[in-house]
Amino acid sequence: VTAYTTFKCYVCQGYDDNFTQNNINNKYCSNKHWDGSKVSNVSNGDASAQFIDSFCSMRTIPSPTSGRTLQQRDIMGYRNFNGVKTLMRFNGTSAEPTKLDRDSVDMDGYFCQKDFCNSALGSLGGCSLLTALCPTLLIKLF
Repeated sequence: VTAYTTFKCYVCQGYDDNFTQNNINNKYCSNKHWDGSKVSNVSNGDASAQFIDSFCSMRTIPSPTSGRTLQQRDIMGYRNFNGVKTLMRFNGTSAEPTKLDRDSVDMDGYFCQKDFCNSALGSLGGCSLLTALCPTLLIKLF
């Protein structure tokens, strides 16, 4: 993706009922209750979510509290962070370094670069499976 291609991504953390529901911890972010009209979104053209080589992502990750899984949707890309080109994600309020590491290949999901392609119904047409893309990301990370 060039710096001039813009697209919108859904941004939410799934839903864990151990936490208060809000725009990030959103019941409607889960595949089971998906409703894109009730989920926040951001454009890679927005200053807070502007990255180099940005992409939308949908990943199924373990909940930090319950052991269940959550569907995390966000926009990711690279930024210089403390002088190092770092893979970042926009968490709905600010950009932060990602937690992707060598164990990430066990996550389910995909990356894509079209408007709202990280929905629960996101088509894998034009998307890369996360498990196939992770080795490439890890090479860039390390």
